[in-house]
Amino acid sequence: YAPDRVFLHAGVVGCQGRALIFPGASFAGKTTLVAELVHAGAAYYSDEYAVLDQCGKVHPYARDLQMRHNGARAQTSVTVAHLNGTAGATPLPVSQVVFTRYLESGHWAPEPVSAGMAVLEMLRHTVPVQRAPARVMAVLATMMETATALRSERGEAREAAHALLLATRQLSEVDANGIRSVQPGSCKLAIGGSQPDNPCAPEPAQTASFTIEGTQQLPH
Repeated sequence: YAPDRVFLHAGVVGCQGRALIFPGASFAGKTTLVAELVHAGAAYYSDEYAVLDQCGKVHPYARDLQMRHNGARAQTSVTVAHLNGTAGATPLPVSQVVFTRYLESGHWAPEPVSAGMAVLEMLRHTVPVQRAPARVMAVLATMMETATALRSERGEAREAAHALLLATRQLSEVDANGIRSVQPGSCKLAIGGSQPDNPCAPEPAQTASFTIEGTQQLPH
């Protein structure tokens, strides 16, 4: 029991100093998507709960991933090391809330969700909402001050994971006031007809790394 925390039933990963969370019920495919993201380089935070503090930041929920295979109810514990990944250790602001579920015929085609609708949707997946609805609403609203939300069905997790990580690594982002600016960070540019760092490609991509320092507002 943690009265100063809000527990949102969701998967969570960290990327570029911000968190992506995937609210949803069991059997929505959260753990499979989190595992794919961690394998692709995101930091593991949780496959069960997004643990939110009063400032809307998400904290690590330390436990092994609980994987289901072929829709079975039985779960198998999988360590982060088994995925060649790393676990997050510090609280992060949330950059994106993703409402998604696996469908065999699904295709990744995200559409934006308003902050208000995102809060209402997350309420269904929040543990203490009946006990402290006002506090839960306040925390979720605070979290959405730094986040955007989207919704999409998905097929295999790899397609959605790669699209999400690509979106988080854009050179610019839009803040809560609608202002787009270039953000600081380390970037890797790849030119070619294959995925970066793929040694099996017939013509490996040419890559170069660079660092952006400071921010610069972009024109409308």
